[in-house]
Amino acid sequence: MNQTFAVIAWFASLAACLCVITPLATTAQTTKPTAKFPKAEIKTYHGAPTLFINGEPNAGLTYMTYKPQAKYYEAFGKIGVDLASMSVTADFALFGGSSPATWLGPDQYDYSDMDNKMKMILQANPNAYVLPRVYMSSPPWWDKQHPDQLVKWDDGKVEKDIGRKNTIPSWASEEYRKASADNLRRFIEHVRRQPYADRVIGYHVASGQWEEWFYWRSKTDEFQDYSEPMVHAFRKWLGKKYGSDAALQKAWNKPAVTLASAAIPTRGEREAMDLYIWRDPASRRNVIDYYCFYCENDIEVIRLMAHAVKESTNGEQLCGVFYGYMLHSSRENGQQNNGHLALQKLLQCPDIDFLTAPTSYAFREVGTGYSATQPPTDPVRLHGKYYFDENDVRTHLLPWHAGYGRTADLQDSEALQLRQMGNMVTHAWGAWWFDMGGGWYDEAKFMDILKKLNAIGENSVRFDRSDTAEIAVVIDERSVFYNGLKASVMGPLVYDQVLPLGKMGATFDWVFLDDLDVARPYKFYIFLNAFHVDDAQKQAIDRLKSRGANAFLWMYGAGFAGEKSLDVKGCTDLTGIHIKMEEKFGPLLVKIGREGAGILPALQPDSTYGSHNDIGPLLYPDDPDADVLGVLEGYGVPGLVLKKVNGMDVYYSSGLTVPSAVLRAMASRSGVHIYNYQDDVLYANRSFLSIHTASAGARHIRLPERTDVYDVYNDQVVARNTTRFDVDLPVRRTVLYFLGSEAEWKKLK
Repeated sequence: MNQTFAVIAWFASLAACLCVITPLATTAQTTKPTAKFPKAEIKTYHGAPTLFINGEPNAGLTYMTYKPQAKYYEAFGKIGVDLASMSVTADFALFGGSSPATWLGPDQYDYSDMDNKMKMILQANPNAYVLPRVYMSSPPWWDKQHPDQLVKWDDGKVEKDIGRKNTIPSWASEEYRKASADNLRRFIEHVRRQPYADRVIGYHVASGQWEEWFYWRSKTDEFQDYSEPMVHAFRKWLGKKYGSDAALQKAWNKPAVTLASAAIPTRGEREAMDLYIWRDPASRRNVIDYYCFYCENDIEVIRLMAHAVKESTNGEQLCGVFYGYMLHSSRENGQQNNGHLALQKLLQCPDIDFLTAPTSYAFREVGTGYSATQPPTDPVRLHGKYYFDENDVRTHLLPWHAGYGRTADLQDSEALQLRQMGNMVTHAWGAWWFDMGGGWYDEAKFMDILKKLNAIGENSVRFDRSDTAEIAVVIDERSVFYNGLKASVMGPLVYDQVLPLGKMGATFDWVFLDDLDVARPYKFYIFLNAFHVDDAQKQAIDRLKSRGANAFLWMYGAGFAGEKSLDVKGCTDLTGIHIKMEEKFGPLLVKIGREGAGILPALQPDSTYGSHNDIGPLLYPDDPDADVLGVLEGYGVPGLVLKKVNGMDVYYSSGLTVPSAVLRAMASRSGVHIYNYQDDVLYANRSFLSIHTASAGARHIRLPERTDVYDVYNDQVVARNTTRFDVDLPVRRTVLYFLGSEAEWKKLK
């Protein structure tokens, strides 16, 4: 049967099926699929987790939109993009384009939206494999029948102006969890009965605010969830953690509290801080516990949905979710309230195949910007999961006021899309071009650019994409709970630090504090927010020297949050540098001195860095055995020091947001390979190197190994058999190099 005839037969079969669907269709249909189900899985291939479909590796490049139109699916199919997605729902869509309700009443369902969208996509591109985004939430009629299972806000109300209805189910509700998981199974059963079942490779399960598994907030200054299901779930969680009333009372320092009476902290308790920006565990352990539970409650629902997908597909289709936005959300007051600080636990779930998030909304600008992610993606790879980047970079075809780094013209769009591809290829991710409202790429010359990029992405899978980073940037989710809700520290410490990290001229990996023993060794470790470090984590840190570590950089607050109290002694014990505390509150700005410029020659004396946020208490290095590299302005005390500790270079910085030049100098001294000494964006792995320029001019590039260098986008040989090459690059442009020969790149599969 040829392809055209097969498509005609497929539509005839679907039409016969649809003609019996009523507005209140159920899953009792007996239509059988016309072909076997596709097998989609994630396997390690050429050094990285890789998408496989029916045994063949796939680059994961996809077209996605909220406004499905056949002409766009067809256009992307013509340039070789044969993965597609769209938004549907298994019950009710609070958010997500034009998806109508599916769960219309008890045992009443209408799946025609899914069927019609699949028909349209496959008619436009018969070669497409589809990964639908399936939104999960309760319909209004369910909420009316289950008023005691709904979210309750801090003001006692259950109704707010949210999405397409004004009530939402509590994610702690066992009744809702069961109903939602059953609906997802029923939805998948319907899909697997349809003639198009052989084109569906998995399910991107979505819920919460913006589909991204955020706890809902109608306004940023409102708090949830104070419902009875949430109270019950919190007490159950406390029971597992503490086991007895006595243990809970001791931990919370509250002699009257019991496992049966423990309450969710009030809004006032959640907002309160004890020592400037810090929560003291001596008095706020209940709040710290609650936020830990709150995030774990989020992923418990995700785990349940993922298990439903795997059960319903015999483990042969994909399941993934939005989650883990620690890097971007550190700028927002809602970092703890959005529920995204349990990624490391979610990565242990065997039913999750991939994670995804929109490209970071920070630093999107051409030239000065940096394509980054909202979650730390290297732990995703470390735990064998796949990452899809949601490329919703605003193009020049959008209105001028679209914001979020909207490009001015086709040339800038080309530079940004190539920067996105460089990031994707060097990290071995998949990605979808998110044509959110339709027409974002609807220009012939732009589609020619995307055709070239798609071909590069597809070809990249053939080569070794092993990670070669020698710098670990260590972050910790639990430590965040010891800060207040304001972003005074986490903003400059993590969010603002992303850009300088991306412009060091060397590659780095994000590593969770709990993963130090399982992650591969690095030469230079940057500990961004190691506020709370337990004994097991300290032992893992102590083992790093024997695994090849040459240098540590500790940042403000490292070790300050103990299990029972805030204690500056913890800073000294952790870092090996004597740290002093003064109860002062203000900006932390470091000025580099002459001694600092002498020890790190690339630095300029009198240059400054740090944050203008008011931060306290003042924690600064006060160690006679340390070299003072910089002084805290306004305080006249050391702000950046270097000390030899057990034969290692150990730095401590009281100033936040360390610039790329300082990081580069530290990295170079520790033996890290520096590709480029200018402040350009740089991505690299074993086989690829990508640079995005902040200025025009000559670049002197150093390579870790001798190789040919081939520009895959401009189709030209750059250098042969070399460890160094010079290249002249224009401003605000991107290059993507294959570290191999032209013949290797163009060799047929």
